[in-house]
Amino acid sequence: MRHRRPRILSCAAVTALALACSLQARAAPDSLYTEGGRGLEAGDRLTPQSFVRLAERLVPAVVGIEVRLGRGVAPGAAGPAIGTGFIIRKDGYIITNNHVVEHAEEIRVRLADERRLAARVVGADALTDIALLKVTDAAPFQVAPLGDSDRLRPGEFVIAIGNPFGLEHSVTLGIVSAKGRRGADIRLREEQAQGYFDFIQTDAAINRGNSGGPLFNLRGEVVGINTAMLGSNQAQAPGIGFSIPINMAKLLLPLLREHGRVPRSWIGINIQTLTPTLAQGFKAPSLDGALVNRVIPASPAARAGLDVGDVIVELDGRKVHRADDLRWLASIAGAGRRVSVTALRLGKPMKVMLTPLPHPDDRPSPPPSPPAPAPAPSPLGIEVAVITQPVARRLGLCPVEGLMVSAYEPNAPAVEAGLQRYDLVLRVGEVTLRTLNDYARAVRAAKRGDIIRLLVARYTRPGPGCEDHVSYLWVAFAKR
Repeated sequence: MRHRRPRILSCAAVTALALACSLQARAAPDSLYTEGGRGLEAGDRLTPQSFVRLAERLVPAVVGIEVRLGRGVAPGAAGPAIGTGFIIRKDGYIITNNHVVEHAEEIRVRLADERRLAARVVGADALTDIALLKVTDAAPFQVAPLGDSDRLRPGEFVIAIGNPFGLEHSVTLGIVSAKGRRGADIRLREEQAQGYFDFIQTDAAINRGNSGGPLFNLRGEVVGINTAMLGSNQAQAPGIGFSIPINMAKLLLPLLREHGRVPRSWIGINIQTLTPTLAQGFKAPSLDGALVNRVIPASPAARAGLDVGDVIVELDGRKVHRADDLRWLASIAGAGRRVSVTALRLGKPMKVMLTPLPHPDDRPSPPPSPPAPAPAPSPLGIEVAVITQPVARRLGLCPVEGLMVSAYEPNAPAVEAGLQRYDLVLRVGEVTLRTLNDYARAVRAAKRGDIIRLLVARYTRPGPGCEDHVSYLWVAFAKR
């Protein structure tokens, strides 16, 4: 008889069990996310099984994201056609990167149980590269609790889960290499580098397709959103990846849900980071703070009495360590909301109140035109057509007796089951299709809620000899 080692049941001793033992994860009423447990620290005693158990608990909250780009957008020009996200609320709110979905015509998420569901963008912000999605079907979902990225320390273990190169739900382990990396530090594209960044650097493997996925601590809490690698896509640096701190996302999520974007505010100053010599020259006790080098006339800062040479060390109760900190805090302070500013003037502290204005560059998109009345949905959510020889030649399809899927609704039951445009429907249940009437009769024969079975031909590579490149598959779904 084989002897088993006794399990250690202390949540503080085995990190993976900390997630299972934590009863402190909580969600406030109408909160967009669940807060992770407080007070549980990762234990020093770790085994391979610790990470195995932790990964098993986390994977179901991570989703793959498949994006069909809009017309005229070349794949790779505006981001990958695949990405990752994670569920933050049981009714289907999902966080991912803006660059994954910014040019999407259609978005689908794939769960760990292989379900594929349609999703829509609730709100997105290019300057922080954060997007909030919503799935409307099949709730409730398992959620990933959000932690406190300010508590992270270099050297701490972290786990990344994502879909690198389409390899679904890949789990990688690493450490926090550094904190506070800026856009310029990691050589983002010029248009990206103008945003607001405070990246966590990690050596947990992050590759194309990981974008938007979660970075977990060993309490099973999301502490970052995996976003970038060092250098361009052509010059990837293994072991050097970057994640957006989750605390930054927490501030933006309510705005994204309410406005669909992040309204930004402005106080009207130009600033720079202190150097040791500048700190000495302006009698600042440390390098913390942002040095004012211009105050725009009639701006909120000018009306409050701030002046060139002031060193701002706090805005709205939050500490300012570098100039980038103040740019970020001023942008989210809220137009029309009165906030406090603490500054040093030649070493002497002063406190003023000001009311930020809307940022001059922050122009909301015009309201969309009222949508045209939608036609009544079809029972299967697809449209089919007889495929003619000219159409077959143009699409590189072989002559097959069947009906081609010519259009579909993004959240149609057939599409949820895996049907794609240009698929050829050969049979509905036991009925072989040769005409549109065959299809109509077969669909009418099924009652609402019945399971419909379609036999489909799909061509994986067009051109001569395409018979060798066809695959056949069944899809099944409920008639609505």
